[in-house]
Amino acid sequence: MRKRIFEIIEKAEDKDIASTVYDYLMMIAIIASLVPLAFKNDNQFFFIVDKVTVCIFIIDYFLRWITAIPCLEIAIKISEALKSNVNEIFLRE
Repeated sequence: MRKRIFEIIEKAEDKDIASTVYDYLMMIAIIASLVPLAFKNDNQFFFIVDKVTVCIFIIDYFLRWITAIPCLEIAIKISEALKSNVNEIFLRE
């Protein structure tokens, strides 16, 4: 399940409807979160828009946080591969 969530929240692949919908939802949330900032007056609509977009961003952050472990594992593997290559280059006799 974590891998599928990761695939959805990352950049949309071809024919992955869930990922595409997620990308568009996030773009709409970003634009909607800017609307209350464009006006000086406060009203109930802007308050609701602000609270809803903040909740969307918190959920997005949480999803990215729980799916970061596969990215971390990949980064560790790349780091180890680079370290071994650097050691081979500089520690040759």
